[in-house]
Amino acid sequence: MKRLILSLILAAIVVLCSPATAAATTSDGPIPDNEIWYTTTDARPVELPLDSRGIAETPTFSATIVANTYCDGRGVIRFDAPLKFIGSAAFSRCESLLSVELPSCLTRIEHVSFKDCHNLISVRIPEGVTSIGNCTFEGCRALADITIPSSVTTLGFGLFKGCSSLQSVYICGTLPRIEDRLFQGCSSLLSIVLPQGVTYIGFSAFEGCSSLVDVIIPESVQRIGREVFSGCSALKSITIPRAVMEVGDKLFYGCTNLEVLTIKNRYVKAGKDMLVACSNLTTISIPNSVIKAERERLEGCKNLKSISIISGEAKVGYRAFAEFEQLESVVIPEGVTKIESGAFDGCVALSSVVLPESLEEIGERAFRGCSSLESITIPCGVAKLENELFAGCEALRSVVLPKGVAKIGGKAFFGCSNLVDVAIPERVSDIGECAFAGCSSIKSITLAESVREVATMAFSGCISLQSVTFAEGLETIGSRAFEGCISLVDVAIPRSVTDLGAGAFARCSQLTSVLLSGNISSIQASTFADCKALARVDIPSGISRISSSSFAGCKSLAKLTIASGVTTIGDSAFEGCLLLKKVVIPASVKVIGSRAFAECARLKSVKLQLRAADIHKSAFDGCPKLKKKW
Repeated sequence: MKRLILSLILAAIVVLCSPATAAATTSDGPIPDNEIWYTTTDARPVELPLDSRGIAETPTFSATIVANTYCDGRGVIRFDAPLKFIGSAAFSRCESLLSVELPSCLTRIEHVSFKDCHNLISVRIPEGVTSIGNCTFEGCRALADITIPSSVTTLGFGLFKGCSSLQSVYICGTLPRIEDRLFQGCSSLLSIVLPQGVTYIGFSAFEGCSSLVDVIIPESVQRIGREVFSGCSALKSITIPRAVMEVGDKLFYGCTNLEVLTIKNRYVKAGKDMLVACSNLTTISIPNSVIKAERERLEGCKNLKSISIISGEAKVGYRAFAEFEQLESVVIPEGVTKIESGAFDGCVALSSVVLPESLEEIGERAFRGCSSLESITIPCGVAKLENELFAGCEALRSVVLPKGVAKIGGKAFFGCSNLVDVAIPERVSDIGECAFAGCSSIKSITLAESVREVATMAFSGCISLQSVTFAEGLETIGSRAFEGCISLVDVAIPRSVTDLGAGAFARCSQLTSVLLSGNISSIQASTFADCKALARVDIPSGISRISSSSFAGCKSLAKLTIASGVTTIGDSAFEGCLLLKKVVIPASVKVIGSRAFAECARLKSVKLQLRAADIHKSAFDGCPKLKKKW
């Protein structure tokens, strides 16, 4: 009813088409300053919005309408003066409007002036327009492309909100701001280049632009609001420039196809939930601050392969990238001094790591379980290799340790089964428990004079280890330190060693000779047990005790010399030494334990000065060729 009343009112000013009029209004020349040209779906004059009284809302235009005609496929609205602005809601909800061409004298298009023109396909905005108001084209769901002339300096918020067919936007000039919700819901928008000079991108500016593949953000941008790219599910790559100091919450929420993210400013202030549902990220170059804030989100990035950390802090945090199973490469920048515990723990695909020279500390388990890592160089500033640092790095073949390393922690290289060569630096004093246990490809080890202790199981299970060179200065070889080193051929224990641990060389099945130090007070339990190739043993005078099973199972032991000073030969000390034929036991020996020489099948002669009461009744069980029994 309202539109009918408006049509009656306009009838008084509508100029009926004549041939002369038609020729003037359909000319391809410049649009007169007092006209707007348009087309409609029904080839009829456009009906303008009405107020509550059924009259056209005013001030809708800067001049008064004197005619509204539609002839030869074109509509013309003529004014009584050059048109300077189009007022608020001027064409709002004009369902039939297809296209609009505006005069060059126009300087301003006000708020919601074309809002909900659902069939509007194109609008020509002339040079000279400086501002376009809020929500001007909101809901123009047929609008496919638009050019913003260089004269425009202000675009209102929500300008293209819901323009679901909009595929391309050309912004020719400079703008200080991309306002809030500017392109929200433009689900067909494919790409956009934002102009230089923009310093702020408002909240939800591109939210829901589900076809947006590429966005170029200018270097001038300093702040990006919340949810700007939320729901941009086709976006694959984006770079946040160095000048950006702050980004808002949920910036990339639901960017399910985002693969490459670069944030250049190391000091950027990152909002919450920035990377929610960014499950396809493969490459990131981001600051530590973002890594810390988004730790839980990054855990869901199962395809993340490459990380380059932009240093804004002096450390990579605790378990920062732990169990990122697709991560292949990491570059840690200069300036980082510490990698905290577990930072890359369980990154099973990690094959390349670049560490900065500024690095001073690497925490426990930092690279544990990185089973694809083949080589690594530790920077000179690192003085200690912490516990389990490279444990389980099965592919690790080469490691370069800096000269300043003083301690190698427990299980530092545990299970590095492909580690072939490692040079122990001259300043190392301690090699921790199981430090190289299970390094089944190591062939030789040389320990410098600085090494004071080789701890329990330090080289246990190094089945390819053929030679070990100890230097004077070594004091302790821990329990089972070289247990199961089945390729080890000979060992010379330095005189400086005072503590040789239980089972230190047990099951070294190819060991043929041992040179023992006289400064060792005792040979502890199972020290050389099951060394099946050991042919000769000389027990020096400084040793007072041969403990239980010390040489048990040494099937090739044929010659044994026990010097004066030994007081105890423990249980099963030489049990199963099948080739042993003769033993001279010095007068210093007070006790021979149970089965001490049991199952020595070829033992014929035992010379000793000892009361029978001090010899256990089973000491020589299973020695059929020994004539005298105790």
